[in-house]
Amino acid sequence: MAAAAAAGHELTARTAADVLAAGGNAVDATVAAAAMSWASEPGLISPCGGGFLLVRPAQTGKLHLLDAFTAIPGRDLPPERRLGTFDRVDV
Repeated sequence: MAAAAAAGHELTARTAADVLAAGGNAVDATVAAAAMSWASEPGLISPCGGGFLLVRPAQTGKLHLLDAFTAIPGRDLPPERRLGTFDRVDV
C-alpha cells in the first residue's frame, strides 16, 4: 500500500511515516502525527484545537466525518455580555 504524510514540521510528518511503515493505517498515522504536532508545533496546534477528520474504511466504503471544530465562547451572547478583548499572540 502506498501512503503519504504531509505536515507543518518534519517530526510530525516523520511520526506519521513511521506509523505507516510499522503497519499502521491512515487513522493510526493521523492520531500519532497530531500528538507529535502538539510537541513540535506548539504555537500552531494543541489538543484543544479543532478540525475535521474524514474517513472511508476500505471494508464498507462508507464515509464518516468527525467534526471537531470548537465554538467561540459567548458568540451567541448579546454584545454587552461578550468578552471584551482577546490577547494577541504572534507565532
